Amino acid sequence: MKKLLLTISLLLLSLTLYSQITSWKYYKSQINTGIGNCGPTCAAMAIYWSNNIDVSVQKLRSIIGYKTPDGNTTIEDLQFLLNFYVVKNELYTFNRISELKDFVNNNKLAIILIQTKFFKDYGFDASHFISLSAVLDQKTYRVQDPLLGPDREFDMPTLQKAVGINNIAIIVSTSEGKNY
Repeated sequence: MKKLLLTISLLLLSLTLYSQITSWKYYKSQINTGIGNCGPTCAAMAIYWSNNIDVSVQKLRSIIGYKTPDGNTTIEDLQFLLNFYVVKNELYTFNRISELKDFVNNNKLAIILIQTKFFKDYGFDASHFISLSAVLDQKTYRVQDPLLGPDREFDMPTLQKAVGINNIAIIVSTSEGKNY
């Protein structure tokens, strides 16, 4: 009986993840791309979204390599990758997560670093890059999460806690003035 319930649960999870993957055209998953690839995955999504260049996460990882055993990447690594693919971007230091709303509301992405321990869906505590792609209302961002899937909804108060002292965002603009 336990095996049947586990099989059904895994099937439902697979169907949910499959249906989510089709929602944001530029979404990429870090699953099965190697260790610590949330940063390169966010960069791959941003490159695809901005310049319509569909580069693999593994290709980006090969450009920056592995500098630490756990594969952690930095804001500087991601900015290097974006610049390598001529993606218009800038670093922005913020005090409150709500400051990023104006960027996201004006057809820009914001790549930020969070601590996963503030969200129950992760089940682990680590630093993790995500992309903010839309503001749904005064308290909710749409997030493209390389691990959990596309079009996730994260509330601003929890995001503020999860950002903590990691208050630098990479703001990415479209290269062709597209409205997504």
